[in-house]
Amino acid sequence: MNKKKNLLWSFATLIIAVISIWAVISQAHHFSLDKFVAYITGANPLWLVVALLFMLCFIYFEGLALRIILRAFGYKRSRRSCVVYSAADIYFSSITPSATGGQPASAFFMVRDGIPAAVVTLALLVNLILYTVSIMIVGLLALLIRPAVFIHFNLFSKVLIIIGYVVLAILAVGLVMLIKYEVILHKTCAKLILLLHRLHLLRRLEHWQNKLDRIIEDYKKCAGMLEGHIGELLLAFLANFFQRFSQICVPAAVVLAMGRSFNNAVTAWITQVFVTIGSTCVPIPGAQGVSDYLLLDGMGELMGNDVVINLDLLSRSISFYSCVLISLLIIAIAYVYKAKKKVKNRTGEEQ
Repeated sequence: MNKKKNLLWSFATLIIAVISIWAVISQAHHFSLDKFVAYITGANPLWLVVALLFMLCFIYFEGLALRIILRAFGYKRSRRSCVVYSAADIYFSSITPSATGGQPASAFFMVRDGIPAAVVTLALLVNLILYTVSIMIVGLLALLIRPAVFIHFNLFSKVLIIIGYVVLAILAVGLVMLIKYEVILHKTCAKLILLLHRLHLLRRLEHWQNKLDRIIEDYKKCAGMLEGHIGELLLAFLANFFQRFSQICVPAAVVLAMGRSFNNAVTAWITQVFVTIGSTCVPIPGAQGVSDYLLLDGMGELMGNDVVINLDLLSRSISFYSCVLISLLIIAIAYVYKAKKKVKNRTGEEQ
């Protein structure tokens, strides 16, 4: 992984986070740090713990989904290792535009653990399809349960949400085609390799073309294995569904921590579904700023602007900022542990 590039994106994400928080706070008429602290200390601690548990479930369930998919391909990995793959995906998705860095980072740790590149590619594609389909299903459920919440958004927010649905649908269809018709993936990768060679960013063109042919051949064999593992795919889908469900439950748990009614919590949950979908199409790391805007628009009139600002700051602190920090901590521990183990093994061989 490119350390300098990752540090640059981490710094850029931090700057965007500061700007987003400042923009949210500037919308409040009577916001102060003391009032926000009082808001947190006055909340029901049990529901705040529940919100934290939902956030941790978001990390865990992606790891569980990857573990199930890898097991279907004959590569059994521990829950701990799969949580590392999940944390890598979540952290790098959060600091790169349109979450482009998440899967390559996850792939880095998987390949380092001895999983073939073709299996890694297909496993991540399958997981992305299931992840995309799960959020679309959650979105449709939200529309069915309480369509009035969508109607309540302003025109700009509605456009973002509709575009989000369209982007997710196109992504799901495109990814399925990549699995069913590997020739599309082959041609796309071949053109990318040729482009990188012409830009003098990649040498030994024939070597990389031959390597791509071998990977695609392995990929083709792995794709055929999926047909006999419908049960595992269903379990992986459920893991993805619960992952999305868990993250979306954080604002609802915070609403309950505020002492609001269960009906308000349901509204917060459905609003967060639309927030998640509406922020999908925006190429900003972690959809920062956009997610805040959509939540304030969706809940502002119901609970009052100042109250929703506190809700947004607290729920985002748990569901996004804390999640990113914990994912980074998991990655750092795994990276150091693996490096020490490698040095120890090398020392043992020399002795």
